[in-house]
Amino acid sequence: MSEDDREAPDQPSGSRHVRRPRPHGRRARRIDPAAEPGADPAAEPGAPSAGAVPARSDEQRRALEEARHALRVRRGEDTAPAAPAEAGSSTPADTDLPRTHRAAVPQSGSEPAPEPPPAPQPQELGPADAHESADHRPEPEAETEPHPESFHPAVHGARTDVVDEVDDHDDHERVDAIREDDEEVVDDERDDEDDAHPFAGFEHEQKRRSPLHILPILLVLVVVLAVGAGAVYGYSWLRGNVNVDQAQDDDYTGTGSDEEVVIEIAEGDTGSDIASTLVDKGVIKSAPPFVRLFGTSQEASKIQPGSYRVNTKMSSASALEALLDPSSQTGLRVTIPEGMRMKDIFERISKTTGIPEKDFEKAAKNYTDYGIPKNRANSPEGYLWPGRYDIPEDASAGDVLTMMWERMETELDDLGVAPEDREKVLTLASIAEKEARDPDDYGRVVRTLENRLDGAGDAHGKPMKLQLDSTVAYFSGSDSISTTPKQRETDSPYNTYLHEGLPVGPISNPGKATLEAAADPPQGEWLYWVTVDTSTGETKFADTYAEHEKNVAEWKKRAATKDADG
Repeated sequence: MSEDDREAPDQPSGSRHVRRPRPHGRRARRIDPAAEPGADPAAEPGAPSAGAVPARSDEQRRALEEARHALRVRRGEDTAPAAPAEAGSSTPADTDLPRTHRAAVPQSGSEPAPEPPPAPQPQELGPADAHESADHRPEPEAETEPHPESFHPAVHGARTDVVDEVDDHDDHERVDAIREDDEEVVDDERDDEDDAHPFAGFEHEQKRRSPLHILPILLVLVVVLAVGAGAVYGYSWLRGNVNVDQAQDDDYTGTGSDEEVVIEIAEGDTGSDIASTLVDKGVIKSAPPFVRLFGTSQEASKIQPGSYRVNTKMSSASALEALLDPSSQTGLRVTIPEGMRMKDIFERISKTTGIPEKDFEKAAKNYTDYGIPKNRANSPEGYLWPGRYDIPEDASAGDVLTMMWERMETELDDLGVAPEDREKVLTLASIAEKEARDPDDYGRVVRTLENRLDGAGDAHGKPMKLQLDSTVAYFSGSDSISTTPKQRETDSPYNTYLHEGLPVGPISNPGKATLEAAADPPQGEWLYWVTVDTSTGETKFADTYAEHEKNVAEWKKRAATKDADG
């Protein structure tokens, strides 16, 4: 069979060589043999193609050898220049040799080719074959350069067609491998150029980068937004409270006129509150200049509640200076202790201010005229806030009642006590003021009172009388909590021995601690208490009557010991 009449063996649709992995960058283009020139695009995959491996001419052999040499030079395997094959030379290329005698062409990413097996030992030949064996026996050559005459057609005869078919199939695979390796070499050079670029691999690094790398940026954005929101809020507050757009000259100048007025600064007043009071009294022209000065002055916090005598039409700076001057304070200072009864309050204020007690008693009968809510006891008792007051010199008894109720109302509102609950809360708090000396016991006293009213715990659902000596002492006018049997038998809406439920009204004027206890008492099932030590105020609470009897016995024992000691 001639070379031109050979049929190419079946070729696979792609190369069987495994591509070596690439770190990143452009992937090498795979060469599809079906897309090569001369391939039949209509041929089915796996069908033999007559044009897949055409018969090689001398020029093709030279080109193939040069390509192999160039590949070896790039890999550093061969630095000697390739010997050009002359036209018509009888030295064929490696692809014309049987597979067992070819030089192993290293593939990229694969292990070096194994050593070829040793040549078979010469056999005994007959006389007819001796001449041919002598002429065509292969001479020992290097593994990569087999003797060109080793495969002369005269020697191999009948095996020529089979060898050619194997060679053609293997040559096709080698050509595909050379093309693919050549593409990889070119691709490697391009990757080297890309890696040399200052932004080489940037895109891939960004893809592999963890999402947490943006966390610092997010934190900075949050801080910036928070600062911005604070600035906006601060500006809005300033606009609403100070009116920064108002002209700077919206203020009086100097120390004011000869006309004097008395102003009252209440406890807890802010700079804006004081400014409003000064504007209402004609002391300053507008609030913003004073508020600005108040906010920037370190001395402004030293202004004390009380009454001040100041001039009208003063500048904001002069008004602030006058409020800081102790000589501007006017009025008479009175301090009312917590738990004090109304009649004792009137007596103390009268002694300090000179207002007659009869004026207070008369104002108390008309308490609703001074803002105090109407109640069952028909009295302002319990509605007067204890504390320090600077009473103006020209104040009346009614003015004092108004001042004290307004302070009490503010405290009740701050505690969230509804108007309909005020009478009950004030009554419970006033009893706690008289029955307990330790502030820690205020809440337990209130809870015990409510448990008895509700029949809780050992009462088994049946309400109990309160039986309080403090309420009997109140209507009896006694300064001592202890009462006599006769007093306890006296009928009065305040007598909790005779009547169920709370007394008709408060029995003192409670302060902040007892109000808080009455508004929110602690949990417990106490039904009794007794002060076992009258000198220290130690009080013991009990859930059952049996436990209470033990506490009473302890009280009697301590009292007897105290009497014996004189």
